[in-house]
Amino acid sequence: MEPRTTSTRMGEFASDTMRDVKDQAVRLKEKYVDDTWEKTRQYVTDNPAKTILIAAAVGLVLGSFMRRR
Repeated sequence: MEPRTTSTRMGEFASDTMRDVKDQAVRLKEKYVDDTWEKTRQYVTDNPAKTILIAAAVGLVLGSFMRRR
């Protein structure tokens, strides 16, 4: 078996580090999405009329943009 060179060890370290960073980013993204979704659901439950009015306003704005094209 051939001894590992410094560049090989550094390459392995970089690969391991990148994999760890990517895994952590995925976990943070999932947590952020889950937290945001839960907060949104709670807001809609607490403010149904306001939510409907906001959705209607957004629909009107998007509809007016679409009509002008």
